Amino acid sequence: MEEPEKGEPPKVILTVAQMKALLAAEMPVYMRSWIVLGGFAGIRTEELLRMTWNAVNLEEKEIHVSREAIKRTRGGMRERYVSMLPAVIRHSPQGQSGKIIPVARTTFHYHAKRIAKAVFNIEDGWPHNCLRHSFASYHLAMWEDSGKTAHQMGHTSPNMVHQNYARAVKKKEATEWWAL
Repeated sequence: MEEPEKGEPPKVILTVAQMKALLAAEMPVYMRSWIVLGGFAGIRTEELLRMTWNAVNLEEKEIHVSREAIKRTRGGMRERYVSMLPAVIRHSPQGQSGKIIPVARTTFHYHAKRIAKAVFNIEDGWPHNCLRHSFASYHLAMWEDSGKTAHQMGHTSPNMVHQNYARAVKKKEATEWWAL
């Protein structure tokens, strides 16, 4: 994981190699869905914990983050449609129904901690928001449109992406991320 620079708020992102290792790791379907929808669609963990598979439309290649699922934020969107990029479609499980994460929060966090230990050898679990930070960083580097990145993430201000989420990523790394 790439660490933040001195004086910068902690924005830890996954490397391409780390995401590749995650995608290859054994884990429950709902944990893989969390990684794919967080890292390749920018959906918040709290939103995924409230969402069902009815919100994921593979035919129309979009995900509906409803008012019921959305995190309540000042100035954020009240609901949104997220474009499913090819990486999301490639790695999303087919034929799912019910809740995207159909387990209690404690069970989810237990599995997240186990995955972090197995794949990254980290005892304390995942760095805060690293899937969303990764999404923001690689999406912005690839498409060079902070407004589009902000919209995908549910923010009304492109500045939010730069100030709170994205790290500088080379275009080559972004191309590799989205090719996974």
